[in-house]
Amino acid sequence: DPNDLSEAVHVSQIGYRADDPIKQAFLSVWLGTGGAYRYPDGLRFRVVDDKTAEQVYEGRVVLSKEASESEKITPPRNHSQTSVYRMDFSDLQKPGRYRVVVDKVGSSVPFEIGANPWKGVFAVQMKGLYNHRSGVQLGPPHTTFRQPRDMHPADGQEVWQSTWSVLDKAEAFEELATHATREAVPQGWGGYHDAGDWNPRRVTHLRVAMAHLELLDLFPAFHGKLAWNLPAATFTRNGREVPVKGSLPDTLNEALWGLEIHRRLQKPNGSVTNGIESPGDPIDGEVSWLQSMPLYVYAPDVWSSYVYAGAAARFARLVQRYSPELSRIYQASALKAMDWAEADWAKRDRSKLRSEATDDRNLAAVELLRLTKDRKWHAVFLENTVLNDPSKRLFAYRVNNQRDAAFAYTQLPASLSDPTIRRNAVAKIREDADGALEYAKGNGFGILQQDHDRPIILGYYSVPDAVQVCRAHLLTGERKYLAGAVQATQFAGGANPMNMTHTTGVGS
Repeated sequence: DPNDLSEAVHVSQIGYRADDPIKQAFLSVWLGTGGAYRYPDGLRFRVVDDKTAEQVYEGRVVLSKEASESEKITPPRNHSQTSVYRMDFSDLQKPGRYRVVVDKVGSSVPFEIGANPWKGVFAVQMKGLYNHRSGVQLGPPHTTFRQPRDMHPADGQEVWQSTWSVLDKAEAFEELATHATREAVPQGWGGYHDAGDWNPRRVTHLRVAMAHLELLDLFPAFHGKLAWNLPAATFTRNGREVPVKGSLPDTLNEALWGLEIHRRLQKPNGSVTNGIESPGDPIDGEVSWLQSMPLYVYAPDVWSSYVYAGAAARFARLVQRYSPELSRIYQASALKAMDWAEADWAKRDRSKLRSEATDDRNLAAVELLRLTKDRKWHAVFLENTVLNDPSKRLFAYRVNNQRDAAFAYTQLPASLSDPTIRRNAVAKIREDADGALEYAKGNGFGILQQDHDRPIILGYYSVPDAVQVCRAHLLTGERKYLAGAVQATQFAGGANPMNMTHTTGVGS
């Protein structure tokens, strides 16, 4: 019966666009103390209409990974602990709502093939980001999630400046309190709560803003109009919140929220801190708007200043057409951060700096080059780019990660870039993407992973790792990269042994 749901039939609940180049489901069951299970050879599957049960497609069930085979995942073993099978229906393009049915086993949950299922899922993800805002009241009409204003100095939250830098020792949170001053920081609010331990608001969260700004940069017509009901954008002027004149696209509105906390915390000399942190994880039983711990602002450092300079420069360029005032503010802020960082960089023993500082300097230089058209930033970029060395990859664990900088370089106007360096960037991005596609062949569910030695505990099954694959598709137009990007979303989209999406509000 096509209406008999089976835990063994897994499909992405995001759905597919009709012309998506890959559409597939999986079959697997682990029997707990009973161990692995191998289905008989020769099984067939059908795709049927969810309402009428009319068959629209038929195909073979193909073994993807035998229970006894080790997966190329760190640590190397079969993480499903059972045999996993694949069912491909990529040729099906007829719009509709369907189920995948395996004879004598049962059916998947329903999924759709339609005009653009990705658009709605993106809006859900972005509303989730909005719901993680700190320092502001959340609730209707902008979200059904309710949260009083939290962790704001105006409500009595203690926020103190510390002399402890993230470069001293990143995870020594208690040192923030040990090195605290009695300098209150009234502008120490905002940003995003960090996962379940909601106290840190770090400059590295700007990676999120950078990703959204990249989308707006590449697809301004689409992302300039996309909306998910955000409140009007505001920014801080002379210590007060004021509305942005005119309106910003929601993509820019959300990026501005992520940036503003760090501009507020920027020192008069231009230096930027790593952000705000408590001296430990949240106390059991406390919620963010009633939490009792004091908070501390890190001392400024060169790495955080580079991270901020790159993000502020990209924002300044993209917001120009919507708000010249904000563009001027953020260009000045980015240049002050970069100038301070460059002065600090020049007097440091850089062999003792974490590798991210070099990489974020590299990215900031590209962004300032594109914003200001000042060729001195090209010279800064060339100092440490791996694009000068064919033997080096864009990513090497704890050595370098210049993926974002390399892609940003490919987007520079010809008048600002070197054609040989650009060709090297495209080649290395393709190398990354090809490695991710090859990696996917080594595990049962076709999960992509760009960092091949990444431990399984670090977001492996919840975060589709396909940024370089998407970029490779954009740069080359090759459909294998688009297929890889769609494939990367499937496990977190519901095609997993739990048949559960890993995003609240997506799927059944």
